[in-house]
Amino acid sequence: MSEYTDAVRFEGVSRSKKGCLYDVGFSVPKGTVMLLVGENGAGKTTLLNVLAGQYGADQGTVYLFDRPQSDDDPAERARMSVVFDTIPYGQSLNARQVGKVFAGLYPQWDDEAYNRYLDIFGIGEKQVIKTYSRGMMQKLQIACALSHNAELLVLDEPTANLDPGSREIILQCLMEYMKDGERSILVSTNMPGELDRYADGATMIHKGRVVFSGEIDTILNSYGIVKCGPDEVSGIDRPDIVGIRHSRYSAEVMVKDRERVAAKCPGMAIDPATLDDILVFTGAYGEEAAR
Repeated sequence: MSEYTDAVRFEGVSRSKKGCLYDVGFSVPKGTVMLLVGENGAGKTTLLNVLAGQYGADQGTVYLFDRPQSDDDPAERARMSVVFDTIPYGQSLNARQVGKVFAGLYPQWDDEAYNRYLDIFGIGEKQVIKTYSRGMMQKLQIACALSHNAELLVLDEPTANLDPGSREIILQCLMEYMKDGERSILVSTNMPGELDRYADGATMIHKGRVVFSGEIDTILNSYGIVKCGPDEVSGIDRPDIVGIRHSRYSAEVMVKDRERVAAKCPGMAIDPATLDDILVFTGAYGEEAAR
């Protein structure tokens, strides 16, 4: 595989139509798994559609493998595989026929790998797609994505329709796919809790704007939840606050820098935050929700 630094990089990507994006910028370094997190309607799928060439951007540039994205380069497209939550195949086809279609589209299609994934995912070769559950459709798409040696996998809510056992199998297959250090994954989700242990980085989008992007450990080492009395909230500097959850006798305050808040407010209990916590406090208890 060729040399490059970032599998994908967004620089100042904006879109004013449905699914607005505002100056979105972040990168997925080669050999890493990046979570793209945010609430429903945050702009995650819109951004992936821009990456896939389905939507145009009003401003900004998308770089694939350190080169500006091209709409008419089939070799570039073959290096990336995109899985959305709707299946793009004919409903009358079966898995074997889908494999034949992909073999004609991708020079590096690996039929042996495809058959192995069908077996692992419990997908029969002759069952037609119109009889599939949503979970089976998702697994078939992932089997295809893993079978043509793509350097970049782009997955939109890949585990949303799967039972816990199937989710674990899918995640293990994705980690196996990453072992050589030459491949990268960008995975969009509004439920990061089950995925963050497999990821290297996280980028959060809220209302079309990037809130943060970086290594997961760095992000989680910064954010925290202060547990205090309602009258103590005023002691926390407003710029440090992400959101506030009030109850009758207490309050929980999400802060961006728990070390700084701990230094300013000694004696306050501050717990670590998860990515799920950050999504909840930003969306349900953040500045917009408080108005």
